[in-house]
Amino acid sequence: MSGNKKGDLDGAIADYDAALAFDPRWALAYNMRGSARYRQGDLNGSIADYTRAIEIDPRSALAYYNRGKARRDKGDLEGSIVDYTTAIKINPHLSSGYNNRGNARMDKGDLDGAMADLDSAIRLDQHNALFYNNRGLVRRAKGDLPGAIKDYDRAVQLNPRLSEAYSNRGNARLDRGDIEGSLGDFASAIRTDPSFAKAYGNRGLAGCFRAT
Repeated sequence: MSGNKKGDLDGAIADYDAALAFDPRWALAYNMRGSARYRQGDLNGSIADYTRAIEIDPRSALAYYNRGKARRDKGDLEGSIVDYTTAIKINPHLSSGYNNRGNARMDKGDLDGAMADLDSAIRLDQHNALFYNNRGLVRRAKGDLPGAIKDYDRAVQLNPRLSEAYSNRGNARLDRGDIEGSLGDFASAIRTDPSFAKAYGNRGLAGCFRAT
């Protein structure tokens, strides 16, 4: 198991450095070093590595996908969307590429584009709880509260430990005026993740509505 897998990121990067000293055209090593740098929070370094991997292997869907993640984290939504689009063209079955492009499109305010991407992600992988959670976010933003709640229902059915989905369902229920339902969801979010700060804040807000 590599250092990258075990969490020894400095050691992993040192190993990739050594590998690339012997074979400077090993695209996968650049991609993996980029992932280690990404996990360290070095977005510029990771983007540089993913870019080099792409220069060597322009058909690497993984490198485009990874660079898309780093670009989104940097706030480069246009660049992120372009990278995810390229990754999907190379691998049309890349469900997480559709999911992530949908998230980036939502960040840009393109709710219709985000919805189309999340629909595609779910069509490719109907058992990924996070995809339903993310589509619920889009539906709530579009004002479709029943649809959002239905997606969150499916998300927690698939993954009862997905605290974010409980919290998001709580927000949608609060929007509909279902204060007791929202309080129950925020309590479930806290139970599954006691360090989930937003769930505490949301429960406090819902409690204020009940108090009034």
